[in-house]
Amino acid sequence: MLLSSDGRLCRAAMTLAWLVTTSTLALGQTAPVDSASTTQAEANAGPSTSRILLKTATLQTAVGVTATAIYALGTGSLYSGAILAAVTMPAGLLTYPVNEYLWDFFSPPQWEAKDNTEFDATGSVVRNTWKYLTFKTGVATLKFGALYLYTGSGVATMTMGTISTLIFPVIYYANNIGWDWYDWYSASKMGQAGAQAP
Repeated sequence: MLLSSDGRLCRAAMTLAWLVTTSTLALGQTAPVDSASTTQAEANAGPSTSRILLKTATLQTAVGVTATAIYALGTGSLYSGAILAAVTMPAGLLTYPVNEYLWDFFSPPQWEAKDNTEFDATGSVVRNTWKYLTFKTGVATLKFGALYLYTGSGVATMTMGTISTLIFPVIYYANNIGWDWYDWYSASKMGQAGAQAP
């Protein structure tokens, strides 16, 4: 049975995940940008806390849903799946924005918004591979540790940990490449608006 007889802890874990996601989204809200008055220099000024928080929220939402499903199937209980997701998500929630900030600070992406240049998908994949490797090392260690502490089973830990370790990179890349495309698209629109300004 996927639901335990006492769902209070499961509801508390899901509520915590919801609160983390909505508070992250709320912190990431910014005023609308007037693209005609925003210059390329302002757009490339450095890491944006609100942008990083929004990227974190989209990633953690997708990871939370996927982790709950994997762990629920692995333990046979939605209750346990939600608990494990709630326990392992903070590792990514704390590590991801720090990793993003350090990468944006020390190695910012180079988006040129002139002459309608194409989106550099290869460059984005290479950069995101290095970013993912720095992010994943710490998160995987914390996740496998939490899975083992909860289940007490090496087999369950290795199975759920390996499955989630193989699926989460797909989510990470989809999130980051989607955001890279959005940034490129926004920058190209700013460049077009600047070219049309009198």
